[in-house]
Amino acid sequence: MTDKEYDVLQYINSHGISRTEILSSDLHLSESTVRRILDKLEQRELIVRFHGGASPASTEQRSAVHARFHTQTDEKERIAKTASELLSDGNIVILLGGTTVAGLCKYFRRKRLTVITNSILVFDRMKDNPTTKMVLLGGEYCQEENELKDSLTNNMLLQLGADYLFSGASAFDERRGFLTNEIDSIELYNSCFQAAKNVVMMVDSSKYNANAIAVTASCGKVNYLVSGRELCPTR
Repeated sequence: MTDKEYDVLQYINSHGISRTEILSSDLHLSESTVRRILDKLEQRELIVRFHGGASPASTEQRSAVHARFHTQTDEKERIAKTASELLSDGNIVILLGGTTVAGLCKYFRRKRLTVITNSILVFDRMKDNPTTKMVLLGGEYCQEENELKDSLTNNMLLQLGADYLFSGASAFDERRGFLTNEIDSIELYNSCFQAAKNVVMMVDSSKYNANAIAVTASCGKVNYLVSGRELCPTR
């Protein structure tokens, strides 16, 4: 996060509802700069935008997944842009939860897609897009990750098919593959792999050689790895 972004966020958190012109005047920034900063803070779920200004995000919104929105931000942006270029109009895609995958939404808005997801973050960002058909998977709500998951989610996936699955990971190890700390999500990943023709893993550099408890996918099960460095087919 840049110093200017930090100053704007601190101002909004301290003052509550803040108008763009007041932010510009008090922080000595142009209104166009303020609007760009507000866009970035909104994407990270750190504020709530409204016409002409912004207000602080609620305490309930500051969950574990929302906290990750302001880590590796530039790299996640590059990953999302690159991954989105795989898709064509008419594709059916599965988007699992997580901040890196949620970053795809802004690049999907001009494409005609069917999006299947368990992520409330993804659903909120795509539900009003007129070119997107949304399929929200059912299940028990997990507040920490802002997503739905349990046996109901898995059962629904087994009845569906998709051209692409986009997923993040808690860690990546060249020997073990893609890892997660959420053991109860393993069945969900397996259901997604069965449903999708192509699996795309989106992993920022902080996940390389990190540690996590369970394997979600070996490298051989993944068609594309998109990192902050390059897009490379794994087979």
